[in-house]
This record gives sequence, structure tokens and C-alpha cells, in this order.
Amino acid sequence: MAKYLIELEHEEGECVPSVEKLMERGPEFLGDFDWGCEVGVHRAWGTVEAETEAEARRLLPVSLQDRAHVIKVTKKTPAGSR
Repeated sequence: MAKYLIELEHEEGECVPSVEKLMERGPEFLGDFDWGCEVGVHRAWGTVEAETEAEARRLLPVSLQDRAHVIKVTKKTPAGSR
């Protein structure tokens, strides 16, 4: 499995509805996301594990899938850096 960073951008008035939409997937899934709304950055960031980018996107509620940026991420180590 690979790790994917999901970034959800939304407008100021969409904070609560965005939280509620993620909550549809359960409190654990919502807990995987951090929010910047309180400092005026209306985005949420979370990480998920999935086989592909498409699978990671499908973990989101349908209404958020098109707005999400899904990026495969990896860890770097001193021995593995170039």
C-alpha cells in the first residue's frame, strides 16, 4: 500500500459542511484530517493508505472527490536522499 496526502480546499462558508461530509465516512476518517480554517486557510489535509491514487480518491465522499488534490507521498531517509 502507498500513502497519499489529500488536500481539500473549500470556501469560508463551507467549513462545517465539509466536516459533515467527511464525517459521513466515520469519526476515525474525519480524525485523519487537519484543518486550517481557524487561521483563514480554508483547507483540510489528511493522509490515507491505498493501492492507487484513484482508490485514495474514492475513499472520500462523492461530493468531495472532484475538489480533492490527491498526492502520493513517501518518506526520505538520509541514506535514500539524493
